Amino acid sequence: MVSGLGMLAAPAVVALIAPGTLDDPAKFKLTSDLLRIVFPTWPRCP
Repeated sequence: MVSGLGMLAAPAVVALIAPGTLDDPAKFKLTSDLLRIVFPTWPRCP
């Protein structure tokens, strides 16, 4: 459930953590997509 919420909130998280990507829509979309891929495995990283 947390992973699903994190994946849905990826654009907001990216805007908060990496505001420089907001200037370039392609970079913002790429960063959001990559966060959606990485987020489910992020809590399990040592």
